Amino acid sequence: MMIAKCAGSGLKQAASRPGLATTLWLWNFLLAAVVALPAWAVFRGAFSLSPEADQLLNGFNLRLLIEAFHYDRSSVPTALLATAAAVALLGLLGNALIAGGVFEILVTDDKRSFLHRFWRGAGHFFGRFLRLLILCGITLTVMAVPTVLAALAITWVMSRSDSEATRFFGYLAAPAGVFVVLAFCALVLDYARARMALDNSRSAFKAWFRSLGFVLRHLVGTAGIAIVFFILTLALFIVSVRYQTSARSNTGGLILALFLVQQATLFLRSALRVGSLAGALTFYRARGPRAAGMGQAGPESQAGGVVIDPVRAGEAMQATPADASADVPPDEPPDPSAERPETSAPGSVDKPTGA
Repeated sequence: MMIAKCAGSGLKQAASRPGLATTLWLWNFLLAAVVALPAWAVFRGAFSLSPEADQLLNGFNLRLLIEAFHYDRSSVPTALLATAAAVALLGLLGNALIAGGVFEILVTDDKRSFLHRFWRGAGHFFGRFLRLLILCGITLTVMAVPTVLAALAITWVMSRSDSEATRFFGYLAAPAGVFVVLAFCALVLDYARARMALDNSRSAFKAWFRSLGFVLRHLVGTAGIAIVFFILTLALFIVSVRYQTSARSNTGGLILALFLVQQATLFLRSALRVGSLAGALTFYRARGPRAAGMGQAGPESQAGGVVIDPVRAGEAMQATPADASADVPPDEPPDPSAERPETSAPGSVDKPTGA
C-alpha cells in the first residue's frame, strides 16, 4: 500500500539522518528557553518561600498557578505573554529557514558536510518558503472564516436540543472545523515546499496552487501519510504525559530525570516530523509531475569537485538549434582527399626516399 510504503520510507530516512532531528530539537529548545528562563526566574522568586507552592513537587497543579496569577497585580504575566508572542513570531520566521535546510538534506546527496548543505538550503529557500507561509496564512483565513460561521450555526442549532450529548458535540463543531482547515493548509504547505525543493522553482504562487490541486486530487494518500505520523506523535505524547503525571518530582534528581524524559519526547517528535516530510517527498515523487519527480533540487550540486547550478544547466541544455547554430560555423562539404590516404598516379613509380 502506498501510504504504508511512504510512511515507512519516511521513518527510514529520519533514522538515517539523525542530524536533522537534532537540529529541529535544538531550534525548538532554544525558542522555548527564551520564554522558559524568565518564567523560571519569576516562579522561583514567587514560590521558593511559599509553603503552598510545595504542592507543585507532587505534579502539575493548574489551580495553584491560576490563583498565583489571580493575586499577582504586577505586569510580570503580561510581560511573559508578550515574550511568548514574540517568540511565536520568531518561530514562524525560523520555520521557513529551518524547513529550507531540512528539504535540502532530504533531496540532495553530495559530498559537502551536513552543516554546509543545511545552511545552504536554509538560505536558498528562505525567501521562497516565507512567501509560501504567507500564502498559507491567507488561504487559512479565507477558509477559516466561512468554516467558523457554518460551525457556529451548527452549534446554535444543536445547543437547542434536549440531548446533552448533542449539545456537547455542537460545542465541538467550531474547534473541529478550525482544526481541519488548519491541518489541510499545513498539508498543502508541506507539499508546496516539497515541489519547490524538488524542481528548484521560484514561483511560490504557482507552487502553492499546484500543490493545492495535487493534495485535493490525492487527498486519501496525502492525508493518510499525515494521519499515520499524527497517530504516532499522539501516542508518543500520551505515553510521555502518563509517565510524567505518575512520576514523582520531589527531589533534584527526579526533576532532572523528568526534564530528560521531556526532552527525549521532543527529540522523537522532531524525528517524526522529519519522517513526515520525507514521506511526503516520497509520495510526491511517485504521484507528482514527471518534471518535478526527476528534477535535481537544491541551489547547487557537486559533480567531480565542480559546483553546478541545475537551473543554469537546464537552461543550457534547452538551447534552441538556432541559438546553437549562431555559435558554430556551418558544416562544409567533405574533402575526398582528406578521407583517404594520398596515392600515386597509375603507372608511375615511386622514387625511393633517402637515396
